[in-house]
Amino acid sequence: MQAAVAQVVRDVKWMIEAFRTTAIHSRRAIAGSDTFYGPRETLETTIGTIYLEFNELPPNSVSGDSMTNIGTDAIANVLPGSGVTEQDFLTVHGRKYRVIEVQTHNYFGEITHYGLKLALERRNA
Repeated sequence: MQAAVAQVVRDVKWMIEAFRTTAIHSRRAIAGSDTFYGPRETLETTIGTIYLEFNELPPNSVSGDSMTNIGTDAIANVLPGSGVTEQDFLTVHGRKYRVIEVQTHNYFGEITHYGLKLALERRNA
């Protein structure tokens, strides 16, 4: 059974990396750093580049059945070692998204990947 679980984990890793899509992973600076009054709104720390399986969602449909109605502009899947948490930023294809939800996916107790809901960052710094 453990061999089958390990194979599933390897297969999911292969599928995510096979998309050949990368994102720049960044995070807001911790309050109190960089300046006397804390970080400026635009101050972020780049954590690194990660692989992800990425799907931009279509805009709201006439029937209103799109996930964009709840603020989700894209969904992605990342590997467990990516370090992505809610409120982090991912820049994909030159567009910046905020991570609004992280869902753990597992197979018989072994984490295979994380599912992310992303909102397009619309603020101008």
